[in-house]
Amino acid sequence: MKQHKDLSRRSFIQSVERALDILEAVGNSSKPLRSGEIAKALHVSPATASNLIRTLYKRNYLEHNKDNTYALGVQSFILGSAADIWKNLRSASSDILQNLCRECNATSFLGVLHQQQMLAINLVQSNSPVNISLPQNWLDQAHSTAAGKVLLSSLNEEEFDDFINSNPLHKLTDCTVCDPQKLKDELNTIRAEEFAVVRDESVFGVSSIGVPVCGRRWRPVAALSISFSSYFLSDQYLKRQLVLLNKYRRELEKKILR
Repeated sequence: MKQHKDLSRRSFIQSVERALDILEAVGNSSKPLRSGEIAKALHVSPATASNLIRTLYKRNYLEHNKDNTYALGVQSFILGSAADIWKNLRSASSDILQNLCRECNATSFLGVLHQQQMLAINLVQSNSPVNISLPQNWLDQAHSTAAGKVLLSSLNEEEFDDFINSNPLHKLTDCTVCDPQKLKDELNTIRAEEFAVVRDESVFGVSSIGVPVCGRRWRPVAALSISFSSYFLSDQYLKRQLVLLNKYRRELEKKILR
């Protein structure tokens, strides 16, 4: 982590940053983007955007459609696949998440903690009104989600202190726990009970329940979680959903421990 902090103090090359911004903007968009839309999103001139887009297109990081829009190209896919260190975990969890989503009638996902950020490496949307956006908009919300708190509870004291020192605990709603000691106490409870419940901490009206998924040596490698309307959260609902979460957690653990 110290190496990461040292690098963050150094100056960056603006053109490289802008090229990466373009890839992220196109990748996070629900539809292909025109050059002018990309320029507007990046707050740069159309000429600057056009030059960068041409370079990315020439290197196959972007593809050009007949309607003059741009989407991610094959080279982006190749690099993304090579960087997918959770490929086996995602594959093992696909059917499990589908079944969990169907039985719980709630959006189900598998989260991991990577470089102190929470990533949802697999996600199945439910038909309920509460859905989670596919782009990684919750990277810095480990402290305010059930999956994130399960993952944070697996950290030792030194790792937790490093997380707190490196990541501001943003107050997203009136319910968000932002006091480090209060969060630490809550994580101790989660560690003992082996599940987390979060109500209205990231988005008001949305709750989540999460359980750890353990790998070898029984250390959590991921968190299995569901997200739903806070309207449904009650002791009875919690008990019923925990039965299902633990059922599918054990199935996933058997798969990854083979």
